[in-house]
Amino acid sequence: MAERTAQNGPLHPFSDPGLTAEITRILGPHFMPRTFKPGALLWREGDTNGMLVSLAEGRVKIYRLMPDGNSVTNYIFGPGDVFGFMPLFDDAPYPAFAQAVGSVRAGVVTRAQLHEAIQRDPVLASLLLKQLSRRLRAAFDQIEALSVRGVIHKVALALASLMSSKQPHEGLEILNLPVSSAEFAKLYGLTPESFSRGVTQLVENGIVHRLRVNSFQVLKPQELRDTARTYTF
Repeated sequence: MAERTAQNGPLHPFSDPGLTAEITRILGPHFMPRTFKPGALLWREGDTNGMLVSLAEGRVKIYRLMPDGNSVTNYIFGPGDVFGFMPLFDDAPYPAFAQAVGSVRAGVVTRAQLHEAIQRDPVLASLLLKQLSRRLRAAFDQIEALSVRGVIHKVALALASLMSSKQPHEGLEILNLPVSSAEFAKLYGLTPESFSRGVTQLVENGIVHRLRVNSFQVLKPQELRDTARTYTF
């Protein structure tokens, strides 16, 4: 069975393997290998020393601290994702924290190296702007989707975001939550209790099977996707 974990943000429609592959190809000579231990911060909110990150292994969550001390996770990036370059364009500080979820292996490019690469190949700037545009659209789509969907649709959306882009045979895909269920639920505007109720509904409908804590087998992939796309008003 193919095991999958979150590779992008909560909706990840901005994921374009061809686009990220072209970005990493152009930046190939500039990448420096880095490893980050579980829990290590790649950067803090307010940091100005930016770096572009291309994940090879592991996951990184992007989160913000609220005035009450709680944190809100905005995205979870995984293998193949390229991120962290926004401050390299506008010279502003990072608006959020980036933390390794488990062990992380990545290639990084500094601000100076990125500017040098763009000067050598201006196409790179266009590709990065396309990536930013996709994420901005995804953010708007997420706000709209989460404002109108019922619990079961939000949970289906959450689990569907972890699925492979390929079409697996029924019952052959295993999904593991990349973070705790409580934190994962927050990504979709759900409480842990409502997330659990939604999962139970999907189990009762024969769409997924609960294997163990935070691990699910997708029995009917297309039905899960269809449920994620169904709006309730």
